[in-house]
Amino acid sequence: MRTNKIIAFTYLFMAFLGASSAQTANPYDILINEFMPDPLPQVGLPNSEFIELFNRSNKTINLKDFKIVNGSASTILPTFMLKPAAYVVIFTKKTGVDFGKFNDKNVDTIQVNKLVGLSNPNDTFYLADPTGNVIDIAFYDLSFYQNPSKNDGGWTLERSRPNAPCNGLWWIASNNLRGGTPGIRNSVAVDSVDKTPPLVERYFVKDDRTIVLTFDKSLDRVVAEQTLQYQILEGIKMSSSKIFSPNFTTIQLLLSTALQPKKNYKLVVKTTLKDCQGIPLSIPDTLDVQLPEKPARNDLIINELLANPETNGSRFLELYNRSDKALDVGGLRIFDSTRGDAKVVLTNFLLLPKQYIALTDNSLYIQKRYKSERFKFAILKNKLPAWNEASGNVTLYAIDGSKTVILDSFSYQKSWHNPLLATTEGVSLERINPDLSSSTASNWQSAAEGSNFGTPAQQNSQFRNLKKDPSVSSPFWLEKNNFSPDDDGFEDALLLNYRLEKSGGVTNIQIFDSSGRLVKTLSANELLATEGIIRWQGERADGTKASVGIYILTIDVTFPNGSTMRQKIPCALTTQF
Repeated sequence: MRTNKIIAFTYLFMAFLGASSAQTANPYDILINEFMPDPLPQVGLPNSEFIELFNRSNKTINLKDFKIVNGSASTILPTFMLKPAAYVVIFTKKTGVDFGKFNDKNVDTIQVNKLVGLSNPNDTFYLADPTGNVIDIAFYDLSFYQNPSKNDGGWTLERSRPNAPCNGLWWIASNNLRGGTPGIRNSVAVDSVDKTPPLVERYFVKDDRTIVLTFDKSLDRVVAEQTLQYQILEGIKMSSSKIFSPNFTTIQLLLSTALQPKKNYKLVVKTTLKDCQGIPLSIPDTLDVQLPEKPARNDLIINELLANPETNGSRFLELYNRSDKALDVGGLRIFDSTRGDAKVVLTNFLLLPKQYIALTDNSLYIQKRYKSERFKFAILKNKLPAWNEASGNVTLYAIDGSKTVILDSFSYQKSWHNPLLATTEGVSLERINPDLSSSTASNWQSAAEGSNFGTPAQQNSQFRNLKKDPSVSSPFWLEKNNFSPDDDGFEDALLLNYRLEKSGGVTNIQIFDSSGRLVKTLSANELLATEGIIRWQGERADGTKASVGIYILTIDVTFPNGSTMRQKIPCALTTQF
């Protein structure tokens, strides 16, 4: 009996020594390193969700009373001494499920009565210490797998850069043939250290005394709440600065004086602001800040649409602020009237005059596919209507109290694309000129191959200014008299501009070759606006490409009062070498 007491005392004393030697965890000492949101269909791991933690510090940390939190649910962890550079796999205790070995290696595990559930398509959860201090956070959606064949279950999401704890986007599907690597080094892990400074990802003006900034990385929580990190050059003082848990990427600035309407302010974020590892801004970030105004019709327009993405790709919609107002896109509605499908823009984003923004279900894919990483902060993740390839409608509107304000709307056809393209998959329709009607087919053209068939969040590859030369007196004129329809983004289409003094004109436009043979009818009894463009993309009537050579456009217009006009314009179809 005495021996048993001595043994029991010895165990208790050793446990006390272990607990007393444990050290306090600072934010990001322990990382959420891998997790399984959807174990079915099984690839090679047990049929169970799990979360793996990794101690990236040089401390031994006792996990007793640490919490894994998902919404209102939480899992409290028992005593476990997590050693430096060690992993532990946490899962719900269940008959037949054991993560204690992987590839014949012993794996540390914690079995809990119930692990917080992880949603299959998207979710956010975090690890907190016993005092509630957030240690690490993970958020994800299906696009994080970066492999459509793996996002349907059986594969884990692994952190690829454990030395970049401030950036929450370093996730990708496991490359291990069993579907994951619970308890050992991640299959996708690289040891490179993150040295990039934090950047302002987006910002908006909540009201005349409140500005909200969102950064691309988690920030130093203490430094970010010091108002001296921010300055408005016009002399408005900061009353307070608040950083929001659990991401620690969003800061709310309260001002001592109200911003004035229609006035531009310069907000400077200083280089003393740091990310969660202490990396400061490399240069001060100066932001143009204005109070947002209510948008009117044609202030914010539809400028580019990818309705037919490649297989496993993603649609996108680009908007352009053609007004002189600052506009907040948050709360706007995107509607397809042909299908009754409407989506709300969920992210507040201050869009300044003459700026672009793109919306997509998968921002990572769009950045890579269209080589638009440098515009990534203007490519927002947001649900879009499931537009049809052949035809559909895009309507952009705002709700102002009891009023619905239609900002822009157009109904497209697949035939608006360049007829010489072999496929329109992954090819966007670009608006040629933002000042001309969106409902006119000739104001849209396929994005150029030289621009990867799409230009999200930037000026369109097919943009044309279309200013009339003052020396031109004719109602119809060409921007350029020669064009080369090779889809390189340079003079791919012949653009016939017109500006009529009278409305209601009905036009017939035909193209003849140098021998007088009819090649193409561009317009047949088409009712014209008072100004606009009509394009020829170098195709014959049968859809084949016309030969290099000289062509004549014959234009006949009849007006409601019976008057007529005729004009002939020569052009040249060339080839770029």
